[in-house]
Formats: sequence, structure tokens, C-alpha cells
Amino acid sequence: VRRVLLGLLHAGDGGAEPLASNIGIHRFYATWPGNSEYNAAQSPTVEVNVTAKTMQTATLTLSTSSASISLGSQLTLSGSINPAQAGNVTILESVNGSAWAAIVSKAFVGSGYTHTFTPAGIGTHRYYASWPGNADYNLADSQVVTVNVTETPKQNATLTIQTTPTSVNPGQTVTVSGTITPSASGSVSIWQSVNGSAFTQVGTATLSAGAYSYQQAI
Repeated sequence: VRRVLLGLLHAGDGGAEPLASNIGIHRFYATWPGNSEYNAAQSPTVEVNVTAKTMQTATLTLSTSSASISLGSQLTLSGSINPAQAGNVTILESVNGSAWAAIVSKAFVGSGYTHTFTPAGIGTHRYYASWPGNADYNLADSQVVTVNVTETPKQNATLTIQTTPTSVNPGQTVTVSGTITPSASGSVSIWQSVNGSAFTQVGTATLSAGAYSYQQAI
């Protein structure tokens, strides 16, 4: 049986390597030790050029359902990756210039992803999405989107007032009453002006089922 040995030389160090796993020029040759009839033999050297794998680029997008919301409102962030990939995308947030922090990891559904949540705190909230890549594609980051979270605006209430009766003699009592819409709890302050004088507070009335009533002696 004739045994042939395979040798490998890596360009640059001149040494033998067990496997052609490094980037660069790999040279191979074969040897045979010979026998009683033939001298040892060595083949010519052949070369293999091992190059770095060319990674592809994926495009990751991110958009927001609104550029401005009130505190306590929900926000939806959504986007897609092209071409479609498996795995998860991480969404990161920065609030009022703070360091970026991951807030959620979402699995791709097809090529898309969606996250609905309620941002905490007023101010400028910035978001971007990041995908770590795989054996064929480099890491991909989306563009940064900005959402302004403002204080929840207060609504206007309507307060009515009436007096019963509308004409009395000195020493008599009038009833001051009214309602508030929408219905609210708490109390209302009653103010009085006599013959064009400055208004002064004369009492308070507790709201009950959105209504109040106060007795004032004249």
C-alpha cells in the first residue's frame, strides 16, 4: 500500500497548518515516502485563496404613529427589514438626552414589527431600532424618530348660577344655586358685590351630583 501525505503551507509563516481555515493564500503539496523500488516523491505546490466572506446589508426602518402625544396616551412604533429576516429587533429609547436604553425586543412577523406602549414622563422621547445581523448580513440600525410627550391638557367645565328670589327686602335670605358640567366633586366659592363694590367671598357650597346651593342673608 502506498501512503501519500498531504502537506499545507500558509503564506506568510511558511509553516504547516492542519486546516485551511485562515484568510489568505493556502498552499498544498503531497508527499510519498517511497518503497523498495521507488524513491520518495513530492507533488508540485497548488494554491487556494481564502477570502473574507462578503457580508450583505439589510435596511431597517422605524416610524411612529404620532410626533406629539399627551402624557398617558399610547404610542405605536412600527417598521420593517428588507430583505425579510428571522429573529428579533430591539427598540431603544432616549428621554430628554439621556443614555440610550433598550425598552423591548420584538420578533419579526414576516418582515415587519410593531410595538404599542405608553411612554413615561413628559419631554422629548427619541427611538431607534437595531437588528444584530446574522451569518450573511451585517448589523442594521434604523433612523432615529422623535416624539414629544406633553402634559395632558385640562378640559373646560361650565359653572352656572342663579338666585331665588331675584328681588328681596333687607334682612331676607336668597338662595344661590347652580350646576357644574361635566359633573364634579368638591366645593364652589360664592362671591358677592354690593352696589358695584369689589367682590368678596361670602361662603362655600359643597357639590352634590354636580349641583350646589347656598343660603345668603341680605
